[in-house]
Amino acid sequence: MSPNVAVLGAALGAVVLAGAAFYFFGRRVERHLAEQAARSAEQQSGRLIADARRDAATAKAEAILAGKEEILRSREDWERDDPSRLNSGILNQYLSALVFLDRGIHPKPLSFRLLL
Repeated sequence: MSPNVAVLGAALGAVVLAGAAFYFFGRRVERHLAEQAARSAEQQSGRLIADARRDAATAKAEAILAGKEEILRSREDWERDDPSRLNSGILNQYLSALVFLDRGIHPKPLSFRLLL
């Protein structure tokens, strides 16, 4: 066997081995990058969900506060219209609704009666 053929065979063998090694190394790096991207996406989705829950809690608290303010305004208007109504049943319903809202319980809708 001539030395050129031996060198050529050795070079070809080295290229084949290097190609296989680079292939497996490349696949390993690709898999690592894909796992890293999946972890990053999962963390981002967790942050988005936490932000959405926080925003929902804030909106709920604001809605409850707005309801309480509306009830207080209605009560003040009611008292201002006729002070003799202070002990009426509707005022008690408003007050009980405030208590329920303070406790986080949603009361039944208030029933409005005509007072004669």
